[in-house]
Amino acid sequence: MRYFLTNLRGFVLGFLLINFALYFFVAKPAIFEKYISNSRDISQYNRFLISDSHGALMGDIPDIHDIYNFSYKGDNYLDMYLKINFLVTKRKVNEKDILFLTIDNHTLSPYRSNSLNFNRNLIYSDFNYEIIESEYFKKDSIPAHKKYVKYLPFLDPDYGGFYVESLMPSLLVPDSEYTFADYTKQEQNEICEERFLVQFPSMVRDQGQFFYLNKIISLCKKYQLKLIGIRFPITKAYKETIKRYDYGALDILKKAGYPVLDFQDLFLERDDYFYDQDHLNSVGADLFCKELKKIDPNGI
Repeated sequence: MRYFLTNLRGFVLGFLLINFALYFFVAKPAIFEKYISNSRDISQYNRFLISDSHGALMGDIPDIHDIYNFSYKGDNYLDMYLKINFLVTKRKVNEKDILFLTIDNHTLSPYRSNSLNFNRNLIYSDFNYEIIESEYFKKDSIPAHKKYVKYLPFLDPDYGGFYVESLMPSLLVPDSEYTFADYTKQEQNEICEERFLVQFPSMVRDQGQFFYLNKIISLCKKYQLKLIGIRFPITKAYKETIKRYDYGALDILKKAGYPVLDFQDLFLERDDYFYDQDHLNSVGADLFCKELKKIDPNGI
């Protein structure tokens, strides 16, 4: 028994040392620090864009138009809540500040129920893990052990993808020379149908995303941050595919008293402004950011 315990201690110690080494020499500089530094000094900005891949694939183009792009592919409203909480607590909100928040048809979808970036986005809360109590979420909805998972790369299956992504940032942005206009009509319809089945798996919205969207609304009200809901441009083919399918994020923001701007029809006749059915390429992103920059919140 003593021999077994000795070996067990040695195994546990070795496992921890290897994990810590991987974290401090590989994961921390390649994954976490790059993830934080992909954003500029927030104190220099008054306009902020928080979205999922629809904003993330625009890269640094919003920055050219003085819009701080806080978006990342796969982010859901839990991720966005953590980022907005960081935004309002790390800098003083002033009357010129505007937050553009995605409220697309799919953002309350069940397929968004699991965050792809939760461990990384906890950095934005300075590792202070809020214990949420509500009718929907139990006390352990964000378990305390999550605080330490980042130190154990072997226990997190997402680390491999994060690391590859950090080595090949081009994976985040598709080839800008190829556009949705380059597909045949049949190919476009097949792509749209495939995307539709992913984004709209059922008619019932995800209650977790509903909860965190309302948390975002409460946070903006508390800090008097001007919140504007936006819907990103999509192609005509995809609009015809999704039809009236909508999980209702736009209506929730409207009922809360916030303005919403629907840009879905902005480039309906310009497939060459898109990478695919619903993601803008660099040309489309530049024109879209010009529209965002022109917005006067007092005139909405």
